[in-house]
Amino acid sequence: MSVVVNEDSGGFNKILKLFTDITSWGSKKTLKKSLLEIVIKLREYKDMLEETMGRLRSRHDDLFRSAITAYVKGDKAKSSIYVNELAEIRKIITNIYTSVLALERAILRIETIKEVSNINIALGSVLAILNALKGQVSNVVPEVATGIDVLTSEIRNLITSTTGATV
Repeated sequence: MSVVVNEDSGGFNKILKLFTDITSWGSKKTLKKSLLEIVIKLREYKDMLEETMGRLRSRHDDLFRSAITAYVKGDKAKSSIYVNELAEIRKIITNIYTSVLALERAILRIETIKEVSNINIALGSVLAILNALKGQVSNVVPEVATGIDVLTSEIRNLITSTTGATV
């Protein structure tokens, strides 16, 4: 909202302009604070996924050693079981890695939002990223999926509060 003030029209208009500038600054401050909180949460979820990925890589290494040991001992059935489990773990690690990259993309997009004039379009793309991500991580790390669900609600509320339209 902008108020056109004629500089010649007196003190009241100058006070009105000052008040308008202060209130619009306050709303931008709230928006920036909200965006900062969202970025912090996204980084926490990213860290949780990276930690899970590290544990899975460790498990992968252990199973790989067990598969090699079983194969060398001639126990091909046990080696086959280990190899099949290795394949499943690799799929999960790939899924989590893709999710980590998606979170990184969302974080970068939100950090870019601060510089973009049309915040709602950028937030809409972040919302799309998070909705897709929620489905990917729900089976692997349910806590992150729940947190992402809460964040998408917060982003929807933020978009609604800045535009008055529903997402």
